[in-house]
Parts: sequence; C-alpha cells; structure tokens
Amino acid sequence: QLREPLTIAKRPFCAPEAVWPPQRAAGSTVVVDCIIALYTSSVKVYLHEMFKTRCPFRACREGPGAACPFFPAEKCGTIKPNKLAKGGGAVTGLAKNTAAMNRAGAACGCGALIYLAARSLLTRLASLLLALRVPGASLQNPAGASQLEAALLRIGVSGLALAAPFLLLAVLPLPRPLPLGRGVRGIRPRLFLFFWGMMLAGNLLAGALVRATGPENARVELPGGGMPLAAAFAAVCLLPAVGEELLFRGLLQGWLRPGGAPAAVLGQAVLFALLHGRLSACLAALLGGVALGLCAEWSGSLRPCMWFHLYNNILAFTGQYASQYASPETGQLVSLAVLLGGPLAAAAVWASGRAGGRRARVNALAMGKGAAWPLGCPGWVCSALFLLALSLWQTFV
Repeated sequence: QLREPLTIAKRPFCAPEAVWPPQRAAGSTVVVDCIIALYTSSVKVYLHEMFKTRCPFRACREGPGAACPFFPAEKCGTIKPNKLAKGGGAVTGLAKNTAAMNRAGAACGCGALIYLAARSLLTRLASLLLALRVPGASLQNPAGASQLEAALLRIGVSGLALAAPFLLLAVLPLPRPLPLGRGVRGIRPRLFLFFWGMMLAGNLLAGALVRATGPENARVELPGGGMPLAAAFAAVCLLPAVGEELLFRGLLQGWLRPGGAPAAVLGQAVLFALLHGRLSACLAALLGGVALGLCAEWSGSLRPCMWFHLYNNILAFTGQYASQYASPETGQLVSLAVLLGGPLAAAAVWASGRAGGRRARVNALAMGKGAAWPLGCPGWVCSALFLLALSLWQTFV
C-alpha cells in the first residue's frame, strides 16, 4: 500500500518523461504561477548545481548524452565534483550559472535586509513592552526596568534578529556557509596582527569622519558591576562576536563564495558596514569586515574571526566602562593597555613559533569572478543602495 504513493512522489525526480515542471492549470492566478516558477527554478539549481556529484536525474546518470528534464543534454553528465581551491576557496560549477549566482547575491542582500527588519521590529516590540510599564520608556531609555532586565532584553532582540536570516536556508537552495572547524593552525598570530592594523586604521578614519559629520549617537550606559554588568558584556561583546560572524562571514560570505573569495569578502563587508548606521561607523566596520572576511578565507574557519571580533568589542567595552567609572588618566591607561596588549602578545607568539621552526602556510584565495562581481547582481545592488540611503539619512538628517 505504500509503494504506489512513494512511486508517484518520486516520479518527477526520476523519470524524464514525466510532465515537469508542472503545467499551468486553467484559471490559475499570477501568484500561483510565480510560486511554481520560483519552486522549479530553486529545485533546478539545487539538484543540478549544488550536488557534489553529477546531475542526480536517472537519465543523466545513464550517459553524458542522455536527456535531462531541466537542463540541455550537453550540460548533463559532465558536471565534475566540486573542488575546493588550495586551502578552501570554493569556485564551483555554480559560478558558471549566472542565474544561480544572481540568486545567491540576491539572497545575500535579502539576508541583510531581513536582519535589519527583524532588529527594528523586535526593538519596537521591546520598547512597547517597556512603555506599558512606564510611559515614554524604550529600549534605549529603559525607564522603570532594572539594568539586568534591560540587558536581557537587548540579548533577546540581538539574538533573534541575528537568527532571522538563517530561515532562508529552509526555503532556498544556496551554497553552504563557511565552516566552523579549526582551520589552518599556526597562522592566527599573523591574522590577528593584520586584523589589528585594519581595525586601527578604520578607527582613525572613523574618528576623522566624526569630526566632519558631527558627534555619534549617545551610547547606552553600562552597569557598575554584578550580574547586570555580565549581562551587558554578553549583549555588547559576546553575542555580536559570535552571532555576526556566523551571519556575515559564515552565511552571507558562504553564499557569495562560489563567485570567488574577493567577491565574497567585499560583498558581505559592504552589507556589514552599511548596517552600522552612521557613515563614521560604516567606514570602521567596512575595514573590519574586509579584514575578518580575509581571515576567514585564509584560515578556512570562523573561529579566529570570532576571537578577533570579541577582542574589538572588549576594547570598546573597557574603554566605555573606564570612561564612566574611572578617572580620565586611568581610562586612557586601561584603553592603551588593551589596545597594545593584544598585538604584542600575538607578535610574541608568532616570533616564538618562527624560532621553533613551525611555519603554517596561509590558504590561497580563489579569485573566481573578481571583487566587483556583486555590483552586477541586481538583488545585492538594490539592498546595498537601500542600506546606503538609510545610512546617509541617519548621518545627515
């Protein structure tokens, strides 16, 4: 009794003579047609381009010249297994399919917009809940709520907003995100020094831009200690370091990666920067996003990026905490110690490794279509322009 339903369900995927994709029924609406077109195109790319082996259809497996229900015969039976470039740069058969690459770029831009929309909606919802207790309260000004409650609300808002773009994995067939493994070992001191230099340059340029465009928005006051301070540390330092790396360097950069490492790094870095609001913050985030993206490609893992991002957040956190609860001289001393302590330790570890003869080679970058490839993707360009307009509005209006 179970054999016939299973046979019917598998027929479109195994029998090339079946009517596939389904034909439009009489009286069908435009919405139904769009849904059918989106579904068939997504299944087509997923089954043919993203498999590590040849086309999964039975007719294609029978021989290189067999007919395929989705693709021309000359494209079937000739798909070679996807190979990673030396060290992990992925340029797969997907890079040869312009429509599939445009879909990946559009999904990358859509993921950034989903994150922005979720963060805005959840922030408004949290502010509404606070205003029910005290009129006029908001997440930026949590009057009537304890510091611990406000920090926990920020953790919930940030965590849910960062998780929202991952829902695209359930509805769209897209390339795999970057791995979370150990990656290449022995190169982290060099990568950290590179990230620290890019971060310092970004902060200096952002400071010059702040003097030209005006002061930044007021920051949220940090608690003095105890559990509220620990919750604030998790909300400001720990959660962004892990969540943003999983989203931008893991998910979005992984989606753009079949087009080449430069395109993937630049594509996610631009969206990551524009989501930071004012132009001064965008400039610092752009250099940081490029540095973290290159570190992910060179190391083949997201773990170094998470540690480097956490260091950057701790630097800002300690500087703000010292400015609130310590004298100006003490605050400057603490900030300088954190700023210089990290690179000095990394340089010492790197020097000891070279002296001991342990030299790890950095992964080579797979060039692919070049760094300017996202500019030819309409979905990515529209998302970037929208975020740029929003950043300009927050800066000058």
